[in-house]
Amino acid sequence: MGPRSNPFRTRSIRGQIILLIAALALPLVGLQIWYGVREYREAEAAADDEALVLADATAASIRQFLTLTEEILSSIAADFGPAWMGGGPRAGPSRPAPRTTSPSWSTPRRSAATARSSVRPVR
Repeated sequence: MGPRSNPFRTRSIRGQIILLIAALALPLVGLQIWYGVREYREAEAAADDEALVLADATAASIRQFLTLTEEILSSIAADFGPAWMGGGPRAGPSRPAPRTTSPSWSTPRRSAATARSSVRPVR
């Protein structure tokens, strides 16, 4: 084998030092990337756990609210139901007539240009 068989002998000392630094830095960069990915996955799992806890707490709160609301409405229906149905000891007013006009939330909004054109300046 000739002098060209060893690639490190043909390079200058500067080239050898650069190759040595690159050979040492490459695994460190790989470890840093691996550590960052691991930290990201752990943070994502922790966020998922926290979201699950919050969702469970919210669901329990809503269940409690709905149960309480159902109890209140059942109580009101037991007290005032016969009166609204047309008889009973507390005969109240008859049911209100249904609305013949559409509610305000179902009517289309005016555009900004139309709203601006209908406003007159104050003098």
